[in-house]
Amino acid sequence: MKNLNKLIRYLYDKNENTLYFYDKKTESVLIFEEEWVKNHDSLKVHHLNDYSIDEMSLLDFASLELFTLPLPKVSNFEVMSAFVQKYEYDDLKDCLHKKKSYKHFKELISEYNLEDEYDMFEENLYKKVIKEWAFMNNVVYKKISKNQKRTLVEQANKIMEYEPWKYFSDQDHITIHFDDSEISYVVLGNAGSCYGLCVYYGEEGFRQLNLECLLAELDDKSILPHMIKNSYAIYFDYYDDLNIEEKDFLDSTLKEIKNIKYPSFHEFKIGRPFDYVHSNVQFHELNYALEMFLVFIREYSKKPRHYKDIFDLNVTIDNNYNVKYRKANNDFIAPPHFNELLLVDENNFKKGNHTFVFDLIGSPEPVIKDGEAYLPFIPIILDKNTKKIIYSTPCIATTTDFISPIYTAIKEFFTKTRAPKDIISLNPISNIVAGLLLKDPNRITISPERNPIIEDFKEGLLEELLSDATIQEEYVQ
Repeated sequence: MKNLNKLIRYLYDKNENTLYFYDKKTESVLIFEEEWVKNHDSLKVHHLNDYSIDEMSLLDFASLELFTLPLPKVSNFEVMSAFVQKYEYDDLKDCLHKKKSYKHFKELISEYNLEDEYDMFEENLYKKVIKEWAFMNNVVYKKISKNQKRTLVEQANKIMEYEPWKYFSDQDHITIHFDDSEISYVVLGNAGSCYGLCVYYGEEGFRQLNLECLLAELDDKSILPHMIKNSYAIYFDYYDDLNIEEKDFLDSTLKEIKNIKYPSFHEFKIGRPFDYVHSNVQFHELNYALEMFLVFIREYSKKPRHYKDIFDLNVTIDNNYNVKYRKANNDFIAPPHFNELLLVDENNFKKGNHTFVFDLIGSPEPVIKDGEAYLPFIPIILDKNTKKIIYSTPCIATTTDFISPIYTAIKEFFTKTRAPKDIISLNPISNIVAGLLLKDPNRITISPERNPIIEDFKEGLLEELLSDATIQEEYVQ
């Protein structure tokens, strides 16, 4: 799918029964016919900038849904008015003041041989309107302003004044519902070391939060928990402990004060190195989340709940900003999003007699593809019978679906060699992939115990990756 990971807003025009995307990189508008979608498993994507057509699955389409916004309209009269100001034909101007004159206007355009000029003018005008609308609605990125930086710092400092780590540990999940939004939070600092607040959006964010916790319990030093989420994190540190980018962010908002902690703002994306908050879109998403948490913690601090009731705390904030507690949702938590067509994907592997042990790590060093940085996922397969590592090839996720590229890579390996008799899975992600590959839960065992051969291999591999990165840095210097 062309530039699929660049699409950042989902738009729906009810009057036209059409689905629209705006692509911030190519400045193109993508159109989907709703009736066609209802009767198919995939979508046709029409790129208006070059008229090319791509196709994507409905499930991939659903994973991109973030916000609904009205798409701007450009009326025939607006185009006519702007066009006649450029060319100044009197009879064309007359059409502006007569009813049902658009047909006559087009006839005159043809008579003056201005069809190409008019079509180009109309297209450029529409692009201009879309671009202006995009900036107004924060659909495209622009640099965060000094006032926006100051707002984030002030919001974060207000939250810190309530010292939420007194009431919550990093094992507690707080989910706030407001209007149609759902935001989950984890408070850091209860253990007295790292202070901050982590923010996750929507049901998918809550799934990522739970998967992150499971992975961290298995290996608290692994980078993998940070690679499977789209989230924000605010950390509080003394000024001297901040790095250059964090200080640059603060220097435009306030002067240094000794002996207080300052906030820094980070963004995590699936399969990407972490980034700092630097755009208007990031500001609006994070500021909204901080506003909601501030409303909650202000009320919660007045009457904290019993500690046993906290672990999964569900909260509703109404339009009058009243805080109400909801019954905790103890339902089954679905796995993270992946292309569900993999569930029915046929795998005609030759079946071997060996048992494979399947683990997964994340690379701490990024690779560059098409000018963008990614953190590779590295599936590791040990043949338990021969006690040898038989697979450890990195793969990258260019979309939010990180399951599919891992599945595809190992499927290709099994196709070229043989599938195992059964698989021992060492973490939740490898368990999902193993299930998709073998299609038989009876051939998959989940083991919480670490495998010493795999652990030694992982340690050596990570040392090698970090060593290569150090050599590259020294060479660049």
